[in-house]
Amino acid sequence: MRSLCASIISVALLAASVGVVAGQAEGAPSPRAPVPSLGCGVSDAEPGVFQLQTLVVGDDERRWSAFVPQAHDGMSPVPLWVQVHGKDGWSLPEVERIRPTAERFGFVVVSPEGNPANPAWLWQKEDREVDLTRANPDIAFVEALLDHLGRSLCLDLARVFAVGQSQGGYLVNGLACVLEDRL
Repeated sequence: MRSLCASIISVALLAASVGVVAGQAEGAPSPRAPVPSLGCGVSDAEPGVFQLQTLVVGDDERRWSAFVPQAHDGMSPVPLWVQVHGKDGWSLPEVERIRPTAERFGFVVVSPEGNPANPAWLWQKEDREVDLTRANPDIAFVEALLDHLGRSLCLDLARVFAVGQSQGGYLVNGLACVLEDRL
């Protein structure tokens, strides 16, 4: 039952991310006007790439995985799907799981990774109240990742979505509160 519910939610979010709404044909343009990122026209990202990468945020080197679909030509903005793993999860399996759908519907999928030594999110390790500000190391990481991707890929900033699994869902809730202007 739990996986059925997760599947229904994923399908609904996927439909919203690619602009499919009731009465709208698949492949029809989204009702929202695209907002191109800075990477449009200058992106040299190779479509089809599926890899683990790193990004330095503050004093920490953080890992993330991404898949860029063939639809990414560097000129036409494509949606971004941020897939957040649960406790003890890793970014590569998250991207691998979504990759066929991302290719089919033409959106970039990225998965930030928790602490590399122990793949939980940093806020899960501290015995204190969750910091729902941009100073939270996990939120700062996702925001820096969004900045990086916006400069290096041609993204539609009006269609950036985040989905979390299990404890990654808690992080997505925090992202929705703090980065509401970005998601």
